[in-house]
Amino acid sequence: YATDVAEDESGVYVVGSTKASRFDLDAEDGFVVKFNKDGQEAWKRRIGQPTSRERAIAVATDFLGDVYVVGETSGRLGEQLGSPSANQDIFIAKFSKDGEPKGIRQFGTPDDDFASAIDVVEIYQGFAPALFVTGFSNGSGINMFLARFNRDIDDFVFHKNDLPFDNRGRAVAHVLGFAPGSGDRIYVAGETSGDIDNNPDTGGDNTDVFVTSFDLFLS
Repeated sequence: YATDVAEDESGVYVVGSTKASRFDLDAEDGFVVKFNKDGQEAWKRRIGQPTSRERAIAVATDFLGDVYVVGETSGRLGEQLGSPSANQDIFIAKFSKDGEPKGIRQFGTPDDDFASAIDVVEIYQGFAPALFVTGFSNGSGINMFLARFNRDIDDFVFHKNDLPFDNRGRAVAHVLGFAPGSGDRIYVAGETSGDIDNNPDTGGDNTDVFVTSFDLFLS
């Protein structure tokens, strides 16, 4: 099944997941497929290991033609960043526009982590290109996270909410001002079962939508 799509001047990229084996219902691999402008398949890559479950969730491209895929793994993929758990973490993989693998990293918290979306901020007012990934961690509670990576995906900053009620990050996007410091923000939208900024929820078992913002340094 497919979960996300992105495009650049050379084609369209689709990510999703596929059963790794019809004999093992828990085995699952992520994939990324590129189609050219004529709709012809240019290449495809599988992301996974025989003994773990991987799902590709979101994809984005940058101005240099590189492709970034984020997803979830129950195993170990690439260099470990942060404090990965033993059950489920996030991976971020980088490919060239020709499908050449250019790195993969795994990151997360001691809890189970789930990926939702990725956004790319290009070179801007002296700010180096960066990747922003959102999702949520499920431990003693469910809390939104936002991570920032450099283009080489070997350095990252991590923010996680610590709220007494469930809140999940579902989408991320950026808005840049016309001058440094003039409204450059990263926005995360998601869902919550509690009160944020003293706005009461709708009551009962319902969830509400929230939008929160950060500067480009996640402060």
